[in-house]
Amino acid sequence: MLRQTFLRRAAPMRLLNLQTSPAFSVPLCRRLTTSPSSSPDSSSSSTSPPPLSATPTPETAPASSRPPYLVSRTPSLNLPVYTETKRGGNKKLTVLKKIEGDARALKEALRAELKLEDGQIRINHVTGHIEIAGFRKEDVASFLAKQGF
Repeated sequence: MLRQTFLRRAAPMRLLNLQTSPAFSVPLCRRLTTSPSSSPDSSSSSTSPPPLSATPTPETAPASSRPPYLVSRTPSLNLPVYTETKRGGNKKLTVLKKIEGDARALKEALRAELKLEDGQIRINHVTGHIEIAGFRKEDVASFLAKQGF
């Protein structure tokens, strides 16, 4: 309780010291104003922004070339592919987590890539994870790397 009170009191003082510090002579908030120019000379002397790159980024790529799903990486920037064992080590699974979008399309793409039968890959509809029979972490990770995730 005492520590929380101290932190609450110390935080505004730190902000006050930050604002009055000579190292921070730039105002904390800048206002950008634009005014239309009436003379053509002033518009020709202003610099235009650099052109955007012609290569499509994932955000600007056409929707038809992007898959309808997204696999986010973990906070440590690894792919969310895990191996699990169940039934005393008798059942081996590979689990793909952090799926957004159309999980069915990802399931079908994985099934085609890994040449799996329909019973070997399934979607857990409670958690949204894809479970694959067997330890296939390297295969799934290489597939996701090829897809650009």
